[in-house]
Amino acid sequence: MEKNQVILPSWYKDDLLKKFKARIAREFILYGNVNDIIRHPDPEARKTKPYLTLNEFLECLLVSSGREVVVFYNISDGFTFANARMEQLFNQLTEIDRLDQNQRTAQFNDSTSCLKLLEKALKNGSKIGVVITSAQTIVPSTGGNAMMPLPDRQAVERLKRWADNAKIKEHGNVIVLITDLLSEVNADLRKSGIGIESIMLPPPDRAEREAFIESFIPTGLDIKKTLVAAQGLNLRQLQEIFALAAVSGQPLTPAEIFARKNEILSKEFGDVTEFEDPLPFADIGGLVKVKCRLSRYILHMREGRIHKVPQGILLCGPPGTGKTLLGRGAAHEAGFPCLIWKNTRDKYLGVTEAQTEKQLYCTFACAPCIVINDEADLNDATRGGDNDSGVSERIMGMRMKFLANTKIRGKVLVLHMTNRPDRIDAALKRPGRMDERWHIDVPAPEARRQIFAISCRKRGIKTSMTDFSELAALTDELSGAHIDNFCRTAEEHADSLEKTVVDIDDFRFAINDRIPDASQKENDEMTLNSILECSSRKMLEDNINDRIMTIMKRGLVDDLGSYLERLIGRGIFVPPEDKIEPKDKAPAAAVEKPVVEKTAKPEQAVPTGGKDENKS
Repeated sequence: MEKNQVILPSWYKDDLLKKFKARIAREFILYGNVNDIIRHPDPEARKTKPYLTLNEFLECLLVSSGREVVVFYNISDGFTFANARMEQLFNQLTEIDRLDQNQRTAQFNDSTSCLKLLEKALKNGSKIGVVITSAQTIVPSTGGNAMMPLPDRQAVERLKRWADNAKIKEHGNVIVLITDLLSEVNADLRKSGIGIESIMLPPPDRAEREAFIESFIPTGLDIKKTLVAAQGLNLRQLQEIFALAAVSGQPLTPAEIFARKNEILSKEFGDVTEFEDPLPFADIGGLVKVKCRLSRYILHMREGRIHKVPQGILLCGPPGTGKTLLGRGAAHEAGFPCLIWKNTRDKYLGVTEAQTEKQLYCTFACAPCIVINDEADLNDATRGGDNDSGVSERIMGMRMKFLANTKIRGKVLVLHMTNRPDRIDAALKRPGRMDERWHIDVPAPEARRQIFAISCRKRGIKTSMTDFSELAALTDELSGAHIDNFCRTAEEHADSLEKTVVDIDDFRFAINDRIPDASQKENDEMTLNSILECSSRKMLEDNINDRIMTIMKRGLVDDLGSYLERLIGRGIFVPPEDKIEPKDKAPAAAVEKPVVEKTAKPEQAVPTGGKDENKS
């Protein structure tokens, strides 16, 4: 950025100012990063005061554009003016100057009276600028106008009337409402086509953070490392970190900025988003195809080839197969923050939408990042929820709009995870929101061997075992979570025998002690649904035919014949000549055996700077 250049943020220059000049709108709702500081637009004034609050920024621009009155209003402070002359003119326009002190006090007594005064000024005067802060306290979102108190309903109707009032338009007046979350403002004011435009103030981008850090950075602090550590923070938060470091006299390092950032973001967004520690791919056994493909996409993200990165990926399969670990591993390989979306549903009216908006804003602010949308079938509510006043419909719309936003492509990689892909709305699973859908199955023998070794290493288990092949053979069709639990049980068994080293007998005990899961039927159904959901033949494991045959032999799944018809029809399953007929299916001799391609060889890993992913 040029030091002597007039700097206007894009939300003001390209949205608010253009729409005002084109007479598209005279009334605006600003939301999002409204509590941040903004670079001073005036190059001369910038020398003494480089950054302004949003209120100061708006006052500066409104006054410099020749506004005769610039008045700010909120429910707690009442009216404030840019200067005394403007206050005097406002009093004349509203005829307050004709009232005695008691009458004036009565006029300022409540928001309804204050809005009436603002309306009188807007109709009687020209070039008036009105800024209403904390707008959600005056026109709050509710479950419907019938449930609103009368003063709130009157306020909503008054603000709607301002947007379409001929006198206000003719006089060139402008009204700005400010709120943290758009969903907290009454829905009637958010509708399109009523002359009120909603504009999101985005978090600072890399260039804005860099300009700020160059202005305030303590001597000796590496700018590039500081930028990475500060990712997700706004400029006000960075200013506070630098100020505290200056007061304490302690040298500031990127590691300390990163730690302080996690504290700040957890405090601000912890109710809707969890910030998870990344995990090296080397600590995740098996899943070679998936790790290789993710490594390729991560490389594209890091090198700016965003058009090659999918908009979102659905990881589906039975429980305990490492879906969440893959998300943490992807974040580690990329060096990006790892966010886990929490369930935002709340029993109180309007809170769910506000929480969802807050969650999506946090994700946008932390970009580039990896997002884990765990239990996506629960978090991503289906449409048409019963007796929820349209909440499911609204949060579904918010999520779909975010996931389809091409501005996040290559910057936010959302990994959706579920055991039940059949419960997710089809509109969410379409390309453009979830470009790819992969089946994550229980580990194959080699992967199970790796998981035993990794679990022992991570748990610090002293063992005489150097080759876990025998244990891998004993745990066919069991998940990585089962194997990790066997390692825990084996160590516990060794401790009970006062042994200092865990041996093969302890592992055999742990495996033999296990009672088969009562939920095998549900696991088989999840596996079949997940295989059917997979969008890529290349991403299916080589043993997929054998897995389906094993499920057939168990015969636990209801309507197994229907599953097999779909698997055969899509060319995923090729029944052998001596096929086993499911219990609920007539002989399948009439089913034509399709011609399918052979499964491609696993892709080769793309180095991303992480550890060797094939080593345990």
